[in-house]
Amino acid sequence: MLRVKWTLQETVRTFLSHLKIVFLFNVSAYGLIALGLIITAQQWGPEEYARISLVGALSTYMLLPLSAGVHAVMYKKLPNAALHELPALMGSALTINGITAALFALLFLAIGPHLTALIKLPAGVWNTAIVASLCVNFALLSESFLRGQKKFRRIGTFKVVSGGLFFMLILAVIFGFEYRSFVIYHALFCASQVLFGILAISSSGKISFTIDLKKYYKILRYGFFLAGNMLISNIVFYSDTLIMNFFYSPREVGIFAAYQLLVKQIFIVLFWEVFAVVFLPTMAEGNRKETSIRLIKLYAPIFLVLVVVLSGVVSLLILFFGSSYPFNVWYVLLAASGGAFFSLYQISNSILAMDGSAGARRAFISVALFLPFAIGVQIAATRMYGIPGAIGGTACVGFALTLCFTLQHVRHFRLAKCTLRRRRPRQELGGTSNGDVRFLKRTARDRPRTKPKP
Repeated sequence: MLRVKWTLQETVRTFLSHLKIVFLFNVSAYGLIALGLIITAQQWGPEEYARISLVGALSTYMLLPLSAGVHAVMYKKLPNAALHELPALMGSALTINGITAALFALLFLAIGPHLTALIKLPAGVWNTAIVASLCVNFALLSESFLRGQKKFRRIGTFKVVSGGLFFMLILAVIFGFEYRSFVIYHALFCASQVLFGILAISSSGKISFTIDLKKYYKILRYGFFLAGNMLISNIVFYSDTLIMNFFYSPREVGIFAAYQLLVKQIFIVLFWEVFAVVFLPTMAEGNRKETSIRLIKLYAPIFLVLVVVLSGVVSLLILFFGSSYPFNVWYVLLAASGGAFFSLYQISNSILAMDGSAGARRAFISVALFLPFAIGVQIAATRMYGIPGAIGGTACVGFALTLCFTLQHVRHFRLAKCTLRRRRPRQELGGTSNGDVRFLKRTARDRPRTKPKP
């Protein structure tokens, strides 16, 4: 018991020390990007901002098939690999990712004209999303090499450099030229992502390209479940923008995106670019069962803190958007609640997915079975109630996902009810649940007893 407690405390201490390094750099970098987005929305209006949001939503869908989940596999494999294995692992990841990215990009180009007409996309949005997803894929993979080696200071430095470049370029375009187009915005964003990728690759150390089919297979097998899990999560998280675009005008889509996209950007910054940068490599080495117990006990305070923070930040930023974007308290509270629920879901999802192939498979199957319900709720709520329905539907889906994955944690890690309610009994073995203890006692009782020798 003492050994488990010491290991957990050591894991938390390491996690917090790395988190402090990442927080300042990444919040600064994404603060510049978010500020550039706010100025763009203010100067170009809701209609153009809606097209920017559509490209962002589509590129998140395309990103996971393009990457094949290889970057997520690196979060798991690199922290546990020996130094001499790192060059071959990174080389294999680059090879697999390059092949899958090229194949899926060609597939998306081929089906683009048909899907554009089917879901009523504005001209140019689909092809711009393909280019954006390719650039983000390159940046994510190169960043995963640094994450896996725990070079967090370099990640933060390169993020600030690329974010500063984007901010200066977008200001030059907005105030130096009268040409307004979502294509220009995403071209500048892609340039910043490519710059980050180049800097990260150059700092990752030696990379060797060797043909190892067995290693390729292991990466793809694990990456399939991770990529599928993240793809379906992104569909659930970003489908509201596409559904709004299908039923309502570009202006209404832009106003809706001002609330929801702000929450999503804050979520991306606080979770994926600050918390998960340190959290995923730490979970690859840490005690995931103990972390799961602690997380479930802290659900309520984490949720309340997130709602307060998100509500305050979104309220402040909406005021900066200008008079074209009306302020509504209910929109803010619904959007903040949805962001808080999705944060809890993503944390529990990440813990489960990091628990080897069995955990990744369970997480993937759970979210895949949940997808029809999520899409159905969002379509019905958006069609009947418009903007408040779309925001509220996303919050309901986030709550249901959190509940679903809490149950999956209880089953996967065999968490007994008394383990979640109070401290475990003193006779319980370190790292085992009460059910495991009863099994061990029964096994010991059933062993044949032998008389002691005289």
